[in-house]
Amino acid sequence: MTGMLQWRRPVACAGATSRCAMGHTAGFNSPELPLIIATTCRTMLKRLNHIGIAVHDLEATIAFYEATFGVGAWERISLPERHMEVAVCRIGDTLLEFIAPTSDQAAFSKFLRERGEGVHHLAYEVDALEPALRALEDRGIRLIDTHGRPGIHNTCVAFLHPKSTHGVLIELVQPARHDSAACEDDDVR
Repeated sequence: MTGMLQWRRPVACAGATSRCAMGHTAGFNSPELPLIIATTCRTMLKRLNHIGIAVHDLEATIAFYEATFGVGAWERISLPERHMEVAVCRIGDTLLEFIAPTSDQAAFSKFLRERGEGVHHLAYEVDALEPALRALEDRGIRLIDTHGRPGIHNTCVAFLHPKSTHGVLIELVQPARHDSAACEDDDVR
């Protein structure tokens, strides 16, 4: 099945156990292993939701993408409480997200000053953000956000520290459900 965790029997004793991406454990000789694999042990990351690119000038960046690649369906989002402006467009199944600070108080201003324009983060979609954060925390992954917070398009998001993810700032995105914001669901704080 697509999206299923690939199980490999390690060179270990016959009673060895394994843990899937969602933290479930089962013995390799356990009769429940096929059921666990088939029903609960899917990969945590469902798809690439968007690529976040930090830029100084949204207008110039949009003009470049329109003239160079013909990308013209841009949505502009102003987030004054986060000191940033966002421009997004869909390319296939993935969003391209340009972020520009409106002041030095934007969370990524230092990144832009020190590294210049470029890829800031990769955002992966997850089914349930809070359980994913708990599973990652249990594995020793350093969380920037210990709980989800509202993102654009009524999503719920949280960032993982790049020191725990091989130098890549990763954003986890839980999409909105049933016309309500994802962070307002019962399973998200």
